[in-house]
Amino acid sequence: MIKYKLVFVDLVKGFETGICPPVIEIYSQIRELFHIPGYLDFAFPSIETADYTDLTISTGHLDFYVSEALNNQGSVRSLCIIFAPAFANDPETLGYLFDQTSNGNGFPREAVAVFLPTINSFVSRVAARLTGSSRQTIQETVRKEMVLRTVCHEFGHLFNLGHDLDFNVMSQDRILLDKLDSFDVSERFQNYKSASRQLCNGHRKMLENAYVDPPFTEWIPWIHPGKQPFINGLSCEGTALTGTGRNIIGEEISQDRLKITLSPNRTGADFK
Repeated sequence: MIKYKLVFVDLVKGFETGICPPVIEIYSQIRELFHIPGYLDFAFPSIETADYTDLTISTGHLDFYVSEALNNQGSVRSLCIIFAPAFANDPETLGYLFDQTSNGNGFPREAVAVFLPTINSFVSRVAARLTGSSRQTIQETVRKEMVLRTVCHEFGHLFNLGHDLDFNVMSQDRILLDKLDSFDVSERFQNYKSASRQLCNGHRKMLENAYVDPPFTEWIPWIHPGKQPFINGLSCEGTALTGTGRNIIGEEISQDRLKITLSPNRTGADFK
């Protein structure tokens, strides 16, 4: 059994001000999606805060806070989620696996960032189209749901899980929202919420391959945080999506499990 310690670093008072859902709700959703009874689990998160006053944050500063918050030695047994101001490199980014390699803080895939002001601004722009006394309540509900989804989506990237084109937590927001555009507001939100609580069967099998004893040892370096760098994200079919990274994982399907093979190096656009 591997049980990861979780560390939440709150740079923008997201929990204090209520922008974030309660810690227990985020923790419960992470376990619901990624926990494998008897093999993979997560300890209740500790919360660390810092007086960060800049309106944006760089990758270098994110790396600094990870190095301060985590003390992984030899292998990664602690994972970090940073609740941060807007990303300096791209102010429209909602969340990002900035820790794709061992450069900056020691191990790859130890930490992700969720950019709360960007999420808040996005939801405020959408809510501005609504009318009536319930607008504020709707705005708060949608904002907290979007924070929860973004946290869990980025958390999946720590295990090299890639974007998916169907309704689940690893779908990109723009893809998901485009697909939901034909529904009315209420149904759209319920479908968005439902998708945020699902992990595709392929991604679930990848986790099982790497953690269930005896594991498929080929999967361990690519799935376990802290081992191989981010490799573009594994799709639900077991293939790596185009993006940066030193390796691409090919597809070889057996009757009951997905197995990986390595193929030549490729390069591409940054993956977020």
